[in-house]
This record gives sequence, C-alpha cells and structure tokens, in this order.
Amino acid sequence: MRVCKVCGEEKPDWDFEMYLDVLHGRCYYCYTCEECFVAGNCASWERILQSQNYKCKSCGEKLGAVIYIDRDDRTGVINGLFCHECIKGVT
Repeated sequence: MRVCKVCGEEKPDWDFEMYLDVLHGRCYYCYTCEECFVAGNCASWERILQSQNYKCKSCGEKLGAVIYIDRDDRTGVINGLFCHECIKGVT
C-alpha cells in the first residue's frame, strides 16, 4: 500500500505505474490522478493549478496545454508545475 501524493488516498501498489528511475519503483501519483491530469478534470490537480494561479511556478507565465511536474525523487512531494522552458532549468 502507498499514498498518492496528489489525492492523498492510500491505495494498493498495483494502482501506481511502475517507474524504474524512482526510489521505490512506482510513480508517486495513482492511475486515477494521472488519467484525470491528462484529461484535465481532476479536483486534486485543479487545486495545485489554482494554488499557482494557473501559472508556471518559475517564470509566472500562464501554463499552456502541456504542463510539466517537478517532484522530489526521494519523497514524491510535488514541487510545482512548470512550463517547458522552465522545466529544462529545474531538471
């Protein structure tokens, strides 16, 4: 069992996509939140967007159709949502 870093719900491991490049081998957000984010209709993602006023955390420009997520690889905590240009400087 693990807790989704977006919705905060505890879910079984199989509800998280496998990633070999993260500490525990699983994504930090569940399939439901990932699907909602892609579709653009999830309350948890909407809360993060609202907290940033729908703007890139770094440059402050309005976020477009493609949004990049920066998170801590060890803890899974989401550091913010970024535009394409700024995420290159973060990674």
